[in-house]
Amino acid sequence: MFHHVVSYRRSLVLILCTILFLETQADSDICKICTCNSLTTRINCARRNLLSIPQPIPTNVEYLYLFGNNISTIKEGTFTGLSNLKELSLDSNKISRIEKEMFQGLHNLEKLDLRWNNISTIKEGLFTGLSNLKTLGLRNNKISRIEKEMFQGLHNLEKLSLSFNKISRIEKEMFQGLHNLEIFYLENNNLMKCGCHLPAFVKYIKKVYNRTVAVSGTCQEGSGKRIPILDYSQCQNYSLFQRNLQCQTCSGIKCNE
Repeated sequence: MFHHVVSYRRSLVLILCTILFLETQADSDICKICTCNSLTTRINCARRNLLSIPQPIPTNVEYLYLFGNNISTIKEGTFTGLSNLKELSLDSNKISRIEKEMFQGLHNLEKLDLRWNNISTIKEGLFTGLSNLKTLGLRNNKISRIEKEMFQGLHNLEKLSLSFNKISRIEKEMFQGLHNLEIFYLENNNLMKCGCHLPAFVKYIKKVYNRTVAVSGTCQEGSGKRIPILDYSQCQNYSLFQRNLQCQTCSGIKCNE
């Protein structure tokens, strides 16, 4: 009986040691490819010609830099368990598609950089749960449409960059909950038609929160003339959250209910 107990304990210790070794080895493997600090809270995998994201990623990481690689797809579950992550840089890659659940569980993420990729579609709900996100970079992609409620739940978002895309219009529902937005970059979306939603949103924030939202970019009037987005003057009677809006792109007429 005593012999069996000792044998069992030895087996248990061996199993625990093996698990610890494998976890340590896994962490050290990514740190052989990338540069890690001693606590693996900061991992730099930038500019290493990576085709995929090294796995597994230590769960205590807070800053993960993957910019300047050749990553085209991100496998499901890549960021699972990284609840401590504060900054994720995926800019300057070849990413064309991001699954809807990709960023779920990253509750402490404050900065997400997806600039300079080949993203054409952002699925509704992609950013759900990123309640602490402050900066979102999406410039220099191929995004043509901003779906309604795309940024729903990003209550702390302060800076949003969508410059150098192919956006043609902005949906009214896009702005719901973005009450902390301070800077919105929209320049070089050459297909964008002038509309009432964004100017009304800026006025709403100024009136209700006494805060100015800086917006950069131009839009095209019905005549074809390009003007600064906030200079569009055909929305005198338009309220951002009114019901039954009949026109978003006014093309030279007033936006009324």
